[in-house]
Amino acid sequence: MGHRHLKFALLALGASLGAACATPAEEQAPPAFVVLEPNAHVYLSQVQVRGWGRDNSILLQTSPQHLVPRGVLGGGCTQKGSPSPIGFVTQTGDVVERGSRALIEGETCYINSFDRIEPPPPGSRS
Repeated sequence: MGHRHLKFALLALGASLGAACATPAEEQAPPAFVVLEPNAHVYLSQVQVRGWGRDNSILLQTSPQHLVPRGVLGGGCTQKGSPSPIGFVTQTGDVVERGSRALIEGETCYINSFDRIEPPPPGSRS
């Protein structure tokens, strides 16, 4: 009977230690972005900053309006979140929109959605 209680106590201790050792990335919930305009578009000539959200979406910042477009990439893109520069292949010249493609370290990634969002909350950029 004593061995069963000891075994259960060790299992419970191991589970609690595993939960206590979670990394900060595991503890943080994915950021919540507020969409102001679904199916938006942006002219590349207005893009000042290209970066990544913690959820591996592409976050852009434009000038002079300071809009924040957000592109969500399709599955299968292995270079999401890469520190490399982000390029774009567009269907309509200078306009990035849903259906455009992002180029990341030579990989082509399709943009499944492209929305204008409120400025991201602190900690939502990677």
